[in-house]
Amino acid sequence: MAAVDRLQRQIIIADCQVYLAVLSFIKQELSAYIKGGWILRKAWKMYNKCYIDITHLQEGNSRRASEQQAVSSLPSTSDLSHSSRSSSTRPSQSQRLDGISPEVLDRLKGSVSFGYGLFHLCISMVPPHLLKIVNLLGFPGDRHQGLSALTYASESKDMKAPLAT
Repeated sequence: MAAVDRLQRQIIIADCQVYLAVLSFIKQELSAYIKGGWILRKAWKMYNKCYIDITHLQEGNSRRASEQQAVSSLPSTSDLSHSSRSSSTRPSQSQRLDGISPEVLDRLKGSVSFGYGLFHLCISMVPPHLLKIVNLLGFPGDRHQGLSALTYASESKDMKAPLAT
C-alpha cells in the first residue's frame, strides 16, 4: 500500500501546484508568470511520472492475471496433488502480488488522467508559433492523447470525473 499512498500524494501535490500556478498568473506580473510557468512544469513532470507509473502497474497486473489464468487452466498431475496447499498461498486474480488491486489502479489512473489529459489538450491548443517555445520548455502537447486521457478520467470513479466530461 506504500506505492498507492505515494502515488496519491504525488497526484494531490501536482493538483495543488496547478492551482498555485493559476494563482501566480492572476498577479499579472512578469516575475509571477515565470514563477507560475516553473510551478506548472513541476506539476506536469509529476503528472507524467504518475501516469507512467500507474500504466506500468496496470500492465504488470494484467500480465500477471493472464499468466495466472493460463497456469490455472492447465493443471498438471503434480499440481493436482498440491492444489489444496498452493491455492491458499496464491493471490486472487483481483489482487496483485504487492497488494494493489485493479480497482485501486483504475481509480488512481482516473485521478491522474484528468491533469495529464488537461495538460496535453491545453498545450495542443497553443498557437503554432508559440508551440515550439512551449515544447522547448518541456511541455508536449498531443491532442489525441489528451482527449483519450480525459475520456478515461470521465469514465472513472474519481471525484474529478464530472469535470472531465
